[in-house]
Amino acid sequence: MQENFQNPIENAESLREFKTADNARIIIPKSTEEHLLAHPEIDGILAEALSKVHLPESGMLITEVNMDRVLGKSACVDTPKCEMDEKILFAQRLHRAGPTRVVTNTEGPETDLVSVIAFPTPDQEDTYSLLTAWTGPLAPMEPWDKKVTQETLQGSLEFWRSHALVWDKEVMTEPFESTWAEVLEKYRKE
Repeated sequence: MQENFQNPIENAESLREFKTADNARIIIPKSTEEHLLAHPEIDGILAEALSKVHLPESGMLITEVNMDRVLGKSACVDTPKCEMDEKILFAQRLHRAGPTRVVTNTEGPETDLVSVIAFPTPDQEDTYSLLTAWTGPLAPMEPWDKKVTQETLQGSLEFWRSHALVWDKEVMTEPFESTWAEVLEKYRKE
């Protein structure tokens, strides 16, 4: 998991805030509220999940929260590993800068996990800002993401070449064929 996120809060105005298990705060910036639109399943359980979180002494919060009950299906599924130049399906998710590898006509496994990623909020003691949350196990950032460094790109590619999200017409465009090589060429240009 990558831990060198830059603070994406341009406007520190948060729409919601939650208390953690250690009585700290996790705020949700406006940019994260938009990001979470691609994870509609999280809205009804986010407060409960965050109430079980203990903030780290320093650095990023990257954790899986066991909710002790089945929450539904994870969107992330295992796939056969594809080659960099192999045609596979992608779709554009809401509020994402690049496309996501997808599969159709399948369901993800049941999950009892909520993955949470947050970072310390500058100048606010015992406060973190939520970057993302979803139901299911942790996964690395997608390879096209500009926050993926050269050092972490290979690990991201290894994961996403053998995993995909289940296509969801409610939060994704129609699937299209492309390759990881084409996606990286288009979205990782400096």
